[in-house]
Amino acid sequence: MDEEKQAASQHHQGYMPPYNGYGPAEAEQGTFLKILLLCCKGQVGWELHRSLSPIGLVTAIARQEENGLSGDLSDPKALSATIKSVSPDIIVNAAAYTAVDQAESKPEQSRRINAEAPVHLARMAKEADAWLIHFSTDYVFDGTGTTPWKESALKGPINVYGKTKLEGEEAIRESGCRHLIFRTSWVYSAACKNFIHTMLRLAAKRDRLRVIDDQIGAPTGAELIADVGAHVIRTAYYDKKLSGTYHLTAAGETSWNF
Repeated sequence: MDEEKQAASQHHQGYMPPYNGYGPAEAEQGTFLKILLLCCKGQVGWELHRSLSPIGLVTAIARQEENGLSGDLSDPKALSATIKSVSPDIIVNAAAYTAVDQAESKPEQSRRINAEAPVHLARMAKEADAWLIHFSTDYVFDGTGTTPWKESALKGPINVYGKTKLEGEEAIRESGCRHLIFRTSWVYSAACKNFIHTMLRLAAKRDRLRVIDDQIGAPTGAELIADVGAHVIRTAYYDKKLSGTYHLTAAGETSWNF
């Protein structure tokens, strides 16, 4: 297990997205896309920094202010200033309040990040004539059924996390901004905490594990989300008709009781 942690740490600390060859001169000429990536240090954001680099100049920012730019979704004023400063063609929001259980006791925090922040981002994207890319979740559904959901399926979130994520989705769609909303599920990566890391950690400590087996889902790698997402973003930017909501998950299914 120590080796696994060390490998994950090295992956996270030592990885650098490939240089795409763009510089200030090209930016001034407007010959490529300017992309603002929010939450660049999360599971999906980390991989998006890599996958988006070949299609544009990526300004990647975390929550904390750096070089006068802020990615704090709880601070609309700072976000607005950042967007005006970068003047992006595409705003990629990889941030979310994902603590599903904690959201029940801290609904205000979940709503601020998952529901209210997308309202501000959508408004600012529309004002800037920019695309807004947003990531959502299978929690917008009620969890029943035995077949994969389609994008148009009836929504029915049963917890605070799912409800606030759905509110964020609806705000973006109602704003009129050009957007791509990607719903995904059971996200994992080598670099950050997730359910696979949890299982590995517990397996190293215990001879037997007792886990629920009545939840079925499609584990989806952050790398896959980032690669497919970048391809769709590049295609949709030149075809406004592709604006909309899409499901982006890996094939297959499993439970926690692998």
